[in-house]
Amino acid sequence: MTETTEMTSGRRFSWRAMTSMMTTGGFLIMGVTGLMLFATPEGRLAYWVDWSLGGLTKEEWGAIHVTSSLLFLVAGFIHLWFNWRQFVAYLRHRLERKLSIRPEAPAAAALLAVLVAGTLWGVPPFTWVLDLSAAIKASWSVDASLEPPFGHAEEASLDTMALRTATPVGAIVGAIHAAGYTVESTADTLRRVADRNGVIALDARIAIAP
Repeated sequence: MTETTEMTSGRRFSWRAMTSMMTTGGFLIMGVTGLMLFATPEGRLAYWVDWSLGGLTKEEWGAIHVTSSLLFLVAGFIHLWFNWRQFVAYLRHRLERKLSIRPEAPAAAALLAVLVAGTLWGVPPFTWVLDLSAAIKASWSVDASLEPPFGHAEEASLDTMALRTATPVGAIVGAIHAAGYTVESTADTLRRVADRNGVIALDARIAIAP
């Protein structure tokens, strides 16, 4: 692959510039999605009420975060490949100067090590960041009636729902019918019931809410 390709307009397409832009773009998207995941509600609530922000669900924000992180890494390696000569020249220059290391390098490495260790050991101020995230996530749950009876209840069959909540399955089916929705069998999940009836899953869940 050559660095540039002739364009019909006479301007050259620069793969080096494109890689730099993709590295920057991947970093920005990764940062935005990371902030979104920092503030999203816990999974049990997010999936139960079909939570979304900016038109995207928690799962979709997470998927974009993963793919943008991969883009950032791949673009970064390609960027290094394009600048390999300069990189090798820099290393050779350092070796010729007997690896004179700037004081900023060990200082940055030490700070990063403290960040990782402090987070794993659960000590302030790193726990403050995690506590803030937990508080924001918990703030989404303001109505006890919207709490799921158990994790990923929206994916459980109505039979399983009945067993887990000690409720007769006939009563659950009857509540859904009373709300105007159809059920094909007790093997249906609330998510399938909602999709089949063309409503958001939360509507079907409210139908059987205690």
